[in-house]
Amino acid sequence: MSEGHQDDERLRAFRETLVRFTPRAVVTYAIITVNVGLYVVMVSTGVHGFSPEPEVLVRWGAGFGPFTASGEWWRLLTAAFIHIGLLHLMMNMWVLFTAGPLVERLLGNTGFAVVYLLSGLLGGLASLAWNPEAVSAGASGAVFGVFGALAAFLVLRHRQIPLQVLHGLRLATLIFVGFNLLFGMMHRAVDAAAHVGGLVGGFACALPLCHRFTGASWRRRWWRNLAVAVAGGGLVAGGAALLRNDAGDLQRELDRFVVVEKRCVVRYNEALRRLREGESTDPELAATLRRDVLPGWRAARRRVLGFRDRKLPALYRRKLERVSRYMELRERGWLLFAEALERRDKEKAARALELQDRAERAMERVR
Repeated sequence: MSEGHQDDERLRAFRETLVRFTPRAVVTYAIITVNVGLYVVMVSTGVHGFSPEPEVLVRWGAGFGPFTASGEWWRLLTAAFIHIGLLHLMMNMWVLFTAGPLVERLLGNTGFAVVYLLSGLLGGLASLAWNPEAVSAGASGAVFGVFGALAAFLVLRHRQIPLQVLHGLRLATLIFVGFNLLFGMMHRAVDAAAHVGGLVGGFACALPLCHRFTGASWRRRWWRNLAVAVAGGGLVAGGAALLRNDAGDLQRELDRFVVVEKRCVVRYNEALRRLREGESTDPELAATLRRDVLPGWRAARRRVLGFRDRKLPALYRRKLERVSRYMELRERGWLLFAEALERRDKEKAARALELQDRAERAMERVR
């Protein structure tokens, strides 16, 4: 028997063994269906099909560091099913369609589901740790985990996998890696840290699941799947506890402050216009500042300052200090202007205007 014929027979026997232990790659096709279905729903509701805005992605469940780390941990999972346009989706699903069935049959349906989901979660945690302010989306981290799982099999069971099986994956692997490198340079929401985290996570999670292709090993695989799921879940929970911070709560408070700021500035400008047009007096403008502007501003400032003793990443701590400085200058300027109007003090009025100029410059630093 020729060497080529022996290789063909070995390949045929290998495929028959995989199909006997795992007849259908149902999990792979279910994942593809969910990803494509979610994309269709998003586009049908008005989301841009090729270049959706980051804010839109976040509303649909993409990962956003401040929100994720402040308690919205479900984003680690949902982000793995949301894509940044059609090209991003097609590439990930094509590679999953190419490599997923093989790896699913190597791991079994349940084992593949465990490794895929844990890879996505661990990739999300890696993204959060590397860039705590980023918006991230896509199945790439989980798909890299599929390749990590395949690598684990090649390390431990390489003699059982015919080389012909891997030849068909070379092109898909090269295109997938090259695409993600290029796409990552074009889109900030594509995070290389998630790819590395997914790859390492998939490799580590699959190591205990690299069974021998025997009936006895396959019948005992359930407890290995359970052990990996429990250990991986504990690792994800530990990482979440370590990365937990209050940046999301601060971001929501800053968004709330934007509304307060607009309202206060509108009231101030309207009162100032009425004074200039002779519709009100200096004391009336001062009263408006003290009654309608400063109370709401001070309350917002107290809420923002309350975050100084809370756990924040460095980027958000700098943002907090800059916003606090702006709020302080604006408040001091308005208060001094009210006093100047009440006492008809031109020197205080000039100092108040200087404080307002400094507040504007501070706001530019915030922006």
